[in-house]
Amino acid sequence: MSENFEQEHYFATRHARPAREAKEGDPVSKEYPDLTEQGVEQARERAKNEIFNLIKNAPENAVIFVGGTSDQPRTKQTAEIYGDALSALKEELEHEKITVITKSDIDRLVAENVGEEAVKAAAKEKAFMPGQIIKVVKKLQEMVANSPGKVIIDYPLMLKELAYKYNNRWTDQKGNKTEYFAEVLKKHGQNHYTAGEDWLENQGRLEVGEKVLQGPNPQEVAEEYLQGLKRLRAFVEKNAPGRPVIVGEVGHQWDLDALVTYLANDGKVDFEGYKKVSQGQGIMKEAEMTEVVIEPEKSVIKYATIKFVCRCGIKPLPRH
Repeated sequence: MSENFEQEHYFATRHARPAREAKEGDPVSKEYPDLTEQGVEQARERAKNEIFNLIKNAPENAVIFVGGTSDQPRTKQTAEIYGDALSALKEELEHEKITVITKSDIDRLVAENVGEEAVKAAAKEKAFMPGQIIKVVKKLQEMVANSPGKVIIDYPLMLKELAYKYNNRWTDQKGNKTEYFAEVLKKHGQNHYTAGEDWLENQGRLEVGEKVLQGPNPQEVAEEYLQGLKRLRAFVEKNAPGRPVIVGEVGHQWDLDALVTYLANDGKVDFEGYKKVSQGQGIMKEAEMTEVVIEPEKSVIKYATIKFVCRCGIKPLPRH
């Protein structure tokens, strides 16, 4: 392996069951209002099983950052549940020499190091003033540096590349559905599974009467998602120098279907590749997880019980 590159390790999950799927017997969660109660349990089970197993098999002293999300609250709430569920495994984590830093822990650090008035002002302005958050970042750096074994940091961070509103992908900047998104769902009776397949099969092209609508390009969406993950990884590496890094994110069904197809299909997002990967079952089901390892000469994708080896030239980030 070239000395300028290091293996990159990622995992991606779809958000848990959204509130729009609520029904009798599975109401909207009171604690996580953009998910159903069963959705909350889906996320907890994913954390206690697949994510925990991934962490146990991670390199010694690895930093696992669970936090890339979209601008949709259901992705942030799913990520937050992951951290709380992992933190609840206190005995097992201590046995494995794993430290968990959750959103609640970081919120406390912010309150202690920035001050309540600054926090209120930041909430109003939707941003901290330059320099305010540096103390918190330094505290986190110290916590990571002084933690023996592995460290899990669970803090939902919105990545622009994952956002519904990124380049008006699925919504405009005010959160209104794009015409394409609304019409393709309407065509399929609001069935997100078949509408997503339509998007992939027709590469975002949709005929509505005599008008032709062009939605997002699946290839570009996959590449944007990967770029967001790589950008997040670079941020974590900068603040946890000298330690192996694994980055996790929570995204959306259609976007993740495109990403997994891209990674498992030699860097191409087409319907044949999608069918090969999905095997007629769809790809990213609720809270489904895909693990990705990128090396200079190949990528290995583990999805469900399937493993793909891709030689599509997706290079790791250069080491600085």
